Amino acid sequence: MLMIAREESTLIDLLLKTDPLSAEFLLKRGYCCGNGCKNCPYTPRHTKGTTKVYNIMAMNSLLFLSHLNESKAMSYTKAVLRTIFYQYFLLFIGISIGFIANAEWVGWKSNLVERSFYNIFFPVEFDEEMCAKIKGWGLYKLYAFNEYPADFKLIEDGLLGEEFYIAKFQYTNKNGDTIEKIDSTRVRWKTWEYYYTDPEPWTEDDIHDYMENGTLNSHESDKALRLYQEMRKQNSQKTLI
Repeated sequence: MLMIAREESTLIDLLLKTDPLSAEFLLKRGYCCGNGCKNCPYTPRHTKGTTKVYNIMAMNSLLFLSHLNESKAMSYTKAVLRTIFYQYFLLFIGISIGFIANAEWVGWKSNLVERSFYNIFFPVEFDEEMCAKIKGWGLYKLYAFNEYPADFKLIEDGLLGEEFYIAKFQYTNKNGDTIEKIDSTRVRWKTWEYYYTDPEPWTEDDIHDYMENGTLNSHESDKALRLYQEMRKQNSQKTLI
């Protein structure tokens, strides 16, 4: 019966001869070296160049062990990939059940869910860029409310409380008359989290800076309030007439 010293032989083993070469190693070489190896699997033994193996059953066992060792790494990789696949598969099933059980949140409430998600993970601050976008949305709404008139021209506008848009504009109506008008609309760009988030307390320097320079919101609110007062006067005059 063949003796298997160990699965691998190194160059040091060959040079120092501290450990006999295994029959598996010798079988992989495919022929006898003729150097008198202790575990020579070929017949006649120690005959250089011979390729005949004297124990076919042993050879098959050794080849099977060799294949098993080589497939260990592949088996480990398959196990890892299989585990990852099943984890994602179970996650997909859980998400699908969640969508099915809460179908209304996928339908008409999906916009709220999307806005809440972006507000939590990608919060939007009220800055000059956002202010310009809100004004653009508000102006387009007023343009649409007035049936998309020709020669629509903005004269002045303001933003009250970061979302109430007031604008003075001019346009030509269907009769060819030039109309100057002040109108307002609300641009809902904030999610509910925006209103329930506690703001950071102001320091004394912040208060002094606000009193001297104000903020973007305060400047826009001042313009919007002036336009709002002017709009109220126009409406009161129309009522008197």
